[in-house]
Order: sequence, then C-alpha cells, then structure tokens
Amino acid sequence: MRWLLLAFLALSSSLCVRAVSFYDIPHPKVEDRLTRRLFPELVRFWEQINGSWPEHVQSDIKSLAEDRKKRIANTFNCTEQPICHVKAMNLTVSDEYRLNRVLNASHAPKSLLDVWPRYVQAIRHIISVYGNGTASYYSADDMVYNATGSDWTYYIRGLSDYLASDFSGTIPPPFDVIYGAVTLLQVNLMDNAAWFYDVNEQQNKAARERASSIDWDKYPYAAILNLGMGPEVRIEPLSPQSKMRLGISVTELHKGQAPWIVVTGGAVHPPKTPFTEAQEMQLWLKEQYDLDEKYILMEPHARHTTTNLRNSARMVNKLGAPKDKPFLIVSNSDQYEYILQIGADHYKYEDSLLYAGERDLGYKLGEVKAKNKEFLIEYRPNWDKIFIIDPMDPLDP
Repeated sequence: MRWLLLAFLALSSSLCVRAVSFYDIPHPKVEDRLTRRLFPELVRFWEQINGSWPEHVQSDIKSLAEDRKKRIANTFNCTEQPICHVKAMNLTVSDEYRLNRVLNASHAPKSLLDVWPRYVQAIRHIISVYGNGTASYYSADDMVYNATGSDWTYYIRGLSDYLASDFSGTIPPPFDVIYGAVTLLQVNLMDNAAWFYDVNEQQNKAARERASSIDWDKYPYAAILNLGMGPEVRIEPLSPQSKMRLGISVTELHKGQAPWIVVTGGAVHPPKTPFTEAQEMQLWLKEQYDLDEKYILMEPHARHTTTNLRNSARMVNKLGAPKDKPFLIVSNSDQYEYILQIGADHYKYEDSLLYAGERDLGYKLGEVKAKNKEFLIEYRPNWDKIFIIDPMDPLDP
C-alpha cells in the first residue's frame, strides 16, 4: 500500500505542475524556462491564481485570444512579408489596454503591476528584434537570420499559419504573445537565459551545500569575483586574460579573503562562441589548481561587466552571504580602468561602469574603489535595485 500512496502523490504532484503551465500544447522546455526567467512576476501571479484567469475575466481573455488569432490569420495574403506577419503577432496598443484591464480586475499584485509596462516593452522589443531584424542594444545579440531573406520569410509565414491554427492550442493572453516572443528567441539561437537553468542544483551544488556552514566573521569579503574575458580565437575555450585573473583569484582565496570564488561570464565572445566563460573558468580551476567545487560558484549568464557584478551579487546573496560584506573583484588593464573610471581612455563618467549601469540597467550598480593599483577592486552592491529582472535584455535579464 505504501508504494501505491507514493505513486499517487508523485502523480498528483506532476499533475499540479501541469495545471499551472503557461501553454496547453506540447512545447520545448526551453520556452517554458525562458518565460520563467524573463517574466518572473507574471509567472508568480499565474501560479497564485492556479494557472487560470478568474471567472469574471474569462470572457475578456477569450475574446482577446480569438481576436489575436484572427489578426494573425488575416495576414495570410499580406503584401509586405514578413513584416506584416510579425506585426500581427506582436502586442498592439489595444491588446495592452485590454490586458491592463484584466490584470487590474484580477487584483494582480503591485509587484506585477509595477513591472508590467516594462514587460510589455520587452515583449514588443523581442518580437521586433528577432522577428523583423530591428537592431538590438548590443550588436552581438542581433538576429542571426536575414530578416528580409527568403528563408526567414518562409519560416515566419509558416509560424504565422501555425499560430492561427488549432495546432497552437488556446493559449491565454498574455502567454500567447510571450510564446511567440520566446519562440523567436530560441529559433535565433538566443536562448542563453535558459542555459544552466538549474545551476545552483547542478554545477553549484557543492558550494551551495557548504554555504550553511560558513563562518562569515572569518572573511572580509562575501566572494572573490573573477570577471571573465572572452577569447579572440574562436576555437580557444578560455582567454589568456581569464587564466591570469584566475591565478590571482586563487591567491586571494588562499589568503582567506572570501569563502569562494565566483567565476562569472556567459557565452559572449567571439560572437556565437560555443564556450561559456564561467564554465570554462570553473573547469580550469578544478583541473589546473585542484580546487574543490565547494570553493567555486559558477555564474554563467553575464554578458557585460555591469551584469557580471549584478548577477554575482544576486547569486551570493541567495546563498546567505551578509549584505554588509563587500565583494573583491579581480580584473586588469582596460577593464580595471573602466570599472574605476580612471586612465587615459576612461576619464569621463560617461565612459565608466557606473554610468553604464544607469544607462543599461536603469540604476546605479553600487560603489567601487581600488584595493591595489592594478588588479583588485572592492565592490558594494546597490541591494535595493540589483534584484530587478529586466527582460529588455533577454539573454541576460
């Protein structure tokens, strides 16, 4: 009987997970994971209402879903392809207005309502960039296809037909348009935000399990941040600069400066590289320095120096590090000067890391100061802001 009970509980659990799914059709895991990574406040609310809009807004949602399908279907013979198809898929002003009413009528929490305008902006941005070829904020993140080429036009027309058909299910708004956005991300090979989805349960498991036993009073810093630097040679997994910085990080670890090294950096340079900086740095530490995994935290998503700092602080805080402990950054050369706003090429505030944070993230990253003349920088995060998830940078939110 005991095994029957366990089997029933396991089945019930799996059914509960499916009950709060976003899509009522078979879909790749990557699209579910992208949705969760990019729109966490919406996902949290969706789970709170058990994966179904309240009864009193169901007719509004059904009407909006039907109107969106009809709009997409009506582009079958549109003349300006593929732009006309992509435009029909995107979120219109009318769609936004109707969704705003539904969210308010459903008593969505303030945490969602506060970020909802940014979510709307991000959905439109993703579909425009990865559907029509509009320039992204960073050229390395641009659409991989020729947006006016015959291959892309052929695909978009097929996607349009699919979204207008019964095969695409009856996905409730706004998840119908989000489905289109994350589909365009993954077909353009821009699904990096979903990579290493369970990093703290997989690659960081040993460090996470050690976290609860750390005596924080022993360490002046919460972590040593080793900033990755992508190689210039495509077949090279780890750059010489990164290897040099790792040697300094190990030296600081042995001095007792922090309980672990955070290796931070995504798959960025050179463009379309198959190598993830953080993963390669973790491997280098294990193989070349015999460093146990419990002393290494891997942050594999950052694509910019700003998000190296932001993402690492998020990760270490989640594992229980006190907020009053600063971080010790290991860098060198131009990046060192860029972070500290010094040097002949970086003497203006507009050319500094802190300005880049305000420009790209919308807030000041925190405070930085030099710890020596060449390699070490102390960083204190802006804890009030760094936990904001921003889908406007869909590869590194």
